[in-house]
Amino acid sequence: KDLIPKKYQQCIEPLVDCLGMGVLFILEGYDELPEAQRGSGLLHNLIKGKELPKASVMVTSRPWATGRSIYWLFQQHFNILGFTESSRMEYITSVLSTDEASAFNRELIKLSSIRGCLNIPLYLVTLVEIYKEGSKLPETVTQLYNLLIN
Repeated sequence: KDLIPKKYQQCIEPLVDCLGMGVLFILEGYDELPEAQRGSGLLHNLIKGKELPKASVMVTSRPWATGRSIYWLFQQHFNILGFTESSRMEYITSVLSTDEASAFNRELIKLSSIRGCLNIPLYLVTLVEIYKEGSKLPETVTQLYNLLIN
């Protein structure tokens, strides 16, 4: 209840009563929190299951930003590293024909602001699908984000 403004307190009473059962907390950007908040009692207790013990907690963080210092908090952890140049090409050629893959790569050369995103699987898959549909590739990361959410 400490994290919730007073005017919303009645909304969380059922959550507290059921100990968080069926609730997933997604704490996105853990590494962006100030160091003092990362180690705060309330957040630490939520992650460790001392607060709302039946809730599930998923924390995202860039591994290089927090190092291994947070792994001890979790029952499981995963590192999603993304595509290397060779795995990116392997994916593209597995989905597109040789000619299409060459044309797709020529298009990407023109889009310098997008090329930096290609190691992120979601973005690469999205770009390949856009290309397969015959649509114009987005020229900026903002346009790519708009395509993802629309």
